[in-house]
Amino acid sequence: GTVLTPHQKVYPEWFGAKGDGITDNSSILVKTFNSTSPEIELNTGTYLLTTKDSINLSGRNVRLFSNGSSALLLTDVSSTGGYYSPSGGLYLRNGKVEIEGITFNGTNTSQNPNVNQLSVLQIEGCSKVKLNNVHITGGIYAGFQAINDTNLSVTNSTFNNNLYAGVIVRGTDGVNFSNCEFSYNGYNDSYDFGGYGITVSGRFPYPFGSGTSLDNKNITIENCVANYNNRSNIDVHGGIGVVIRNNFITGFGNRAIYAVNEGGETGYEKVVKDVLIEGNIIKNDTTWYKTLTGTP
Repeated sequence: GTVLTPHQKVYPEWFGAKGDGITDNSSILVKTFNSTSPEIELNTGTYLLTTKDSINLSGRNVRLFSNGSSALLLTDVSSTGGYYSPSGGLYLRNGKVEIEGITFNGTNTSQNPNVNQLSVLQIEGCSKVKLNNVHITGGIYAGFQAINDTNLSVTNSTFNNNLYAGVIVRGTDGVNFSNCEFSYNGYNDSYDFGGYGITVSGRFPYPFGSGTSLDNKNITIENCVANYNNRSNIDVHGGIGVVIRNNFITGFGNRAIYAVNEGGETGYEKVVKDVLIEGNIIKNDTTWYKTLTGTP
């Protein structure tokens, strides 16, 4: 399980993986990440994961990328706990992470995202995160959730058809989303309490419930598309230094762009300040909104 040659690229197939959409690769993917290699390359195919994979990188740099059309299919929908104890089908923490050219397919079935806080991909406590050409769908809670990271850069990626939100960002310093799409999240109107394209959350204690309350800082969302999300398309509940620029938005339940300083309980305040919103094109599709909500 350990690669002895420094900087050697590894393939999950070396550990027994099969990208046939049938073979369970859950434990194999963990072994692959726990090798000492900084690069993991997926071949063309669909890698099935039937149990959640939680991987502590212990400060290492890891790049996960594809040499073709590669997908991870995550089918574990077991509950992960409440708002302050979320998790991911693939949960990476405590390192530096780069993911490129991978599709992540969750299984959002009929779960209630107010009860089951399971995202498809969760990255937490990492000092650098880079996603490029990543496509995530089918999350019960979010497609992608970033918690207590720094230097988060997401480009040319899509986060569509997730049950609660395409993306959730919490307690992260240095956030940049560019040329991304967040659409059709929360579209099922039986869950009309959710449906965010991207939401940048208010303060929360980290570690959950006991640590220091963290703000999101230095946030830029630009040149993105956010369409037909059930509640809000671009939603900032907590952020200091926010730029929302040159985005294209069509169809939304309650609001196209939301960035408001709401206050709240000490340690959990929704603090928003130093905000620039410019150059966005907003067009609400009232036909879609009437169909979704039943509102005349």
